[in-house]
Amino acid sequence: MVLDLALSDADGLAIQQEICDRGLTLLVVFLSGCATVPASVRARKAGALDFLTKPADFFALLTAVGAGIALDLVRRAEATEQSRL
Repeated sequence: MVLDLALSDADGLAIQQEICDRGLTLLVVFLSGCATVPASVRARKAGALDFLTKPADFFALLTAVGAGIALDLVRRAEATEQSRL
């Protein structure tokens, strides 16, 4: 999931926390134009895969999303193997 810190009706960090609280395994890449060091640290400590600032370099965003997809595929394969066992 690519998520912004400042949404029109929500807070990206609160959404990330809700994802964690619900036990979901969504990988989050933050992309924000109003980033602060404390917010990026908080996001990363809560499990964000990456934290990019706008305007983000296209290849940095592509790399972060690609890393998320690759990690998700590994996690899914491991979960499938665990349930098979």
